[in-house]
Amino acid sequence: MDKVDYNEENANVDTAKNASQIFRKIKHQTPEKQGSLPCGKVLLDGDAFYKYEFDGAPIFVIS
Repeated sequence: MDKVDYNEENANVDTAKNASQIFRKIKHQTPEKQGSLPCGKVLLDGDAFYKYEFDGAPIFVIS
């Protein structure tokens, strides 16, 4: 998410527009906390994995 946030100020207009659009579409969502990666692998201790929806497709964020 930091990289998307950084690209909101990108000199490339399309890149900046896309980054802004991602945040606009997910900022009011409450993400679903996931218990494992989509492939079934278990998370490492201390990791959290969240799923957002963006235009009908998932966006996964690990922290």
